[in-house]
Amino acid sequence: MTVAEYIPRRLQGFSWAFGNFGSTMMSNILNVFVIGFYLKEVLITPSNFDALFVTGVTFSAKLSEGLINVPVARFSDNLKTRFGRRRPFFFLTPVWVFFFALTFACPFDDTLMILVWLLISYGGFRWTNAAVVNPYLALLPEIATEKYQRTTYNSLRTFFVLLGTILGILLFPILRGVFDTPGGDSKITAFYATLPVAVLTFIGMVVVFFGVKENPNVVPAHFGMIESLKQTFRNKSFFPSYLATVSTLMLAESMLLAALPMIAQDYLGLAPDDILVSLISGIFVISAIASIPFITILSKRVGKAKLYYYCCLSFGILTWLIIFLGQIPFITPENSVSFTVTADDTLQVVTSDGWKNFTLFQTLLTIIIVGIPVGGVMVLGYSVFSDVIDYDEKLTGQRRESMYFAAQGVVDWFFAAAGDLILGILLTLFGREYFSETFTTESGLLNTGPAGLLLVGPVAGVILILGALLFRKYPLMEGKNEANL
Repeated sequence: MTVAEYIPRRLQGFSWAFGNFGSTMMSNILNVFVIGFYLKEVLITPSNFDALFVTGVTFSAKLSEGLINVPVARFSDNLKTRFGRRRPFFFLTPVWVFFFALTFACPFDDTLMILVWLLISYGGFRWTNAAVVNPYLALLPEIATEKYQRTTYNSLRTFFVLLGTILGILLFPILRGVFDTPGGDSKITAFYATLPVAVLTFIGMVVVFFGVKENPNVVPAHFGMIESLKQTFRNKSFFPSYLATVSTLMLAESMLLAALPMIAQDYLGLAPDDILVSLISGIFVISAIASIPFITILSKRVGKAKLYYYCCLSFGILTWLIIFLGQIPFITPENSVSFTVTADDTLQVVTSDGWKNFTLFQTLLTIIIVGIPVGGVMVLGYSVFSDVIDYDEKLTGQRRESMYFAAQGVVDWFFAAAGDLILGILLTLFGREYFSETFTTESGLLNTGPAGLLLVGPVAGVILILGALLFRKYPLMEGKNEANL
């Protein structure tokens, strides 16, 4: 059999990277807004059962997406068509974006029918998301064949992912305002606001379909689903070393991203609709974007696996800064606030504008610093992962990109759920506020111990550091002898 020379298409890296832009916007709009939309706008007076069911639907749909990745991966790895192994799945894009818009288009007033609608529409989005995104991500190891090409391609993808994250959080409320009319139904404006994002996502996948050429020399895998999954975990470069970092990163990022808006509201006293609440979350992403060009350059000098390790480790160390918000030496809450005695003999905390501005500035600066290594983690993670998949080909003689992304996806979603659980435990045990609004005169002391929100920093830091230390055993690290595998 004659092996044809693989000649990538022009601008193939940009075409592939752009495909993740719209999908990231869709995912973030759903992650941030869908629960509040159903509880506050669709279900006008939800009961405790309704609230539990809404969150149960979103939680179970995310977990089921991870499980669906496995059969999708096996089918994609073993597929052989004139369009390749991955691109045929992009034909599901219209169904995918349809379910996204449908989630915000509930036409019912009956509670049971509303909950059934959410189950079908949101679940449909998550399941088709697995069927489209898994093969899309699996294209990278195949289309980027040169040594540092994967880092370059993934730098572009990371830029679009982070940009889509910011726009998904900030633009959806703006789009709703654009489509709003006096006396109009808020549910209708939410549906209209999804349409530009759905169209953009569809265009992005069309660009990938026509802009990316799959490698014709790749032979489809022939493992069955269970055997393929077993072989994946036998690859020492994947498990436990690489998987340790991605799982701990998913857990820590889940905690941090959920905690940042609450820190802005409960610790800094900002109103929920204050633009600074979104800015504190967004600046974390902006900081990561700013570091991407430097990561690409440094990876060529340091080595991508080593730099990935340093980024994971520094991310874990820097998250500890969160516990020190507002506690620069000699400027503490005790000497930055004043108190008045109320009629019921309690001390009322009176915070000054200077104190609020100081804590806001320190919070923004801290989040910027913490976010710097995140760009490196995102850029280099998939590049390192591609090398892991290459090594699997040496072990098995097969290209099984999709199964690797599926195995990672299953673990990612479980650890993301664990991050939510740990955050809930911290808030339950230690509370949300740094200091309370009132204090009785009986003790004369301020409750200035660290709150659960601020403890997110060191807890996430310990988890990240442990993951980074496990990655030191990564057998494909620059300078290591691969023969020991």
